[in-house]
Amino acid sequence: MNRDTRVALPVLLLGLLLAPGCLVQSIDEEGRACDVEHPCSAGRSCVGGVCLAQVSPTADGGPSEQGDGGPADGGGSCLDACVDWLCGTSNACGAVCQRENGCVEGSVLDGFEPGDTGWVIFKDEPTTLQLTTVSSPALSGLALRLDYDINPAGGFGGIERLLGEGQDWRQATGLGIWVYGASTGHPFRLELYDTHWARFEFIVPEDWTGWKHVYAPFSAFTRSAFQPNPDAGSGTPALEAVKGLSISPGYLSGAHGYVVVDQLALLRRPEAGAIVPLYIYPSPGAWAPLIEGKAAHPTVPVLAIVNPDTGPGQAIKPEYATSIGELADAGITVLGYVHASYSQRDAGLVREEIIRYRAFYPETRGIFIDEMSNQEGQEGYYRALSDHARDAGFSLTVGNPGARTPVSFRGAVDVLTISEGPGLTDAGIIQAAAAGFDRGSLGVLRYGLPSASPAYVNQVRRDVRYIYITHDAQDPWISLPPYLNDLLDSLR
Repeated sequence: MNRDTRVALPVLLLGLLLAPGCLVQSIDEEGRACDVEHPCSAGRSCVGGVCLAQVSPTADGGPSEQGDGGPADGGGSCLDACVDWLCGTSNACGAVCQRENGCVEGSVLDGFEPGDTGWVIFKDEPTTLQLTTVSSPALSGLALRLDYDINPAGGFGGIERLLGEGQDWRQATGLGIWVYGASTGHPFRLELYDTHWARFEFIVPEDWTGWKHVYAPFSAFTRSAFQPNPDAGSGTPALEAVKGLSISPGYLSGAHGYVVVDQLALLRRPEAGAIVPLYIYPSPGAWAPLIEGKAAHPTVPVLAIVNPDTGPGQAIKPEYATSIGELADAGITVLGYVHASYSQRDAGLVREEIIRYRAFYPETRGIFIDEMSNQEGQEGYYRALSDHARDAGFSLTVGNPGARTPVSFRGAVDVLTISEGPGLTDAGIIQAAAAGFDRGSLGVLRYGLPSASPAYVNQVRRDVRYIYITHDAQDPWISLPPYLNDLLDSLR
């Protein structure tokens, strides 16, 4: 990282092999009835008497419609079409992830197969809601189709399942469900009833066509407006004995349409956070997007590196002191910048700068060591600096070799950034560089990117905890990306 700058899939929808075959009346349009005599239009297949779009991967990894009904990539079953979506071991057929690289994807709550019972309809009287079990070749087995026509005069409707004495969901980080949508834009709602029967909801606009995996982190659930027991619980769900859950398609008065759902599961994603080189002069409002982003994503750890003068400088800068305090008040862990010139700099000078951060900016909580060597034999230099920082009262040290580093450096600092540069390093390279390290001790810094690349984040978070992606390819650390909130969303 150049100190002179001052200071410088979604989930890929693979292999949905919807084979034609069918029953009933007519028509070619998405979601309409079909049979052998009334086939679907190009790009759709007749599945369980309904025309549904087929999706296969394109060269760039995005979805495209496939009109011939044949297997993706020229053959093979859907179960062969594996894809990294949360932890790297799931597939397009809806199976949840297995244990790998510390990622635990919990059990399926409901696959909507025969024998999966307990769902009941709830609705107001004018609303109609119909449940149909349909064949789901794309996700294997059966799925549940929900047709809804919500009363326009403040109506509601959905399906509910109670869990007896309750289930302990504390080891999970959220719910996952596959949803086949028709781009209605209607709200799709998941609701849970926590230990105290308080209700919490997660709502996402159904703005896609075809199958999509929806991940609903518990951190994003908010208290529902309707509370049978208004005094129960607090502002966050109590998950030690969850009493029930519900699914509400078209959660909007007057909405009319359908969705198909499958593979409702408890999921756990490895914790991830952002490490932000905040080499921006703290003029009024300059750091506000990061503070606001943290407020909107309170469960995402954020490390912010500040650099008043290629280090702490020789005197306190009041504007930095004030703004660092605002970061700390927002729950952001502030790191002070120093540089090591790849072990060529006098370690005594670096130690003096560490002490000055403690004196000038006491709300800094850690030290960021830039220009860190990754050459074997240099481990002691950084271990000594890290020990010195802890003795000075800092709780975290981050070293930035910005490249693959020998395992002999493990523990020399608390966190190592093992990748820094333009574009997206192949996830396989990140995985190889992470071998032998605890993923909680690793970070990645990439720049010159037009979007937050959530699919890439989902891949590399298997192997590293701290991730930052930004847009500027020339001076990447002197501005915040316009998609900062999207990045933080993907880290939840």
